[in-house]
Amino acid sequence: MLGWVLFLLVVLGTLLWWLAGEGRGVGWAQRVVRDRFPDVPVVTVVELAGWLREGGGRIPVILDARTGEEQSVSMLPGAVAVDPDAGAGEVLGGRDPGRTVVVYCAAGYRGARLARRLRQAGWEDVRNLDGGIFAWGNAGLPLERLGQAVGDVHPHSSLFARMLRNPWVRRAKQ
Repeated sequence: MLGWVLFLLVVLGTLLWWLAGEGRGVGWAQRVVRDRFPDVPVVTVVELAGWLREGGGRIPVILDARTGEEQSVSMLPGAVAVDPDAGAGEVLGGRDPGRTVVVYCAAGYRGARLARRLRQAGWEDVRNLDGGIFAWGNAGLPLERLGQAVGDVHPHSSLFARMLRNPWVRRAKQ
């Protein structure tokens, strides 16, 4: 029994070290998502922030594909909370099919999964936010809760919390 506990501690410690290092963390998540979803285009946080600053016809529909608990802590400005397992009609019903759609989650995986389903359902300009809300928060970009500016991000899990590196972004309590 003690052998298994030590083994698990070593594995967990190695995983935490690995997520915390440079080129790991959000960068690792971005690489994994791009490898697993090569058919899903991405938009960087810098590109999306630029679109939101410019305004006009370039502002995309922004879909938050995280859990309700995560969404209750903070979201990107103007984002719409959606069920990450919902169908395309349920998520985008009644929206302009010519408008760009950006989907995000914590680090990118759930967002890419939903973006793929939307693209397969016929929506052409659907992109995944590269690195998700973690990359957005790490870049110091604005977050909100109920229309008010906040500095918290739900970490999704204690393991993923290591990806939040901006000292101004607080990891919300789980």
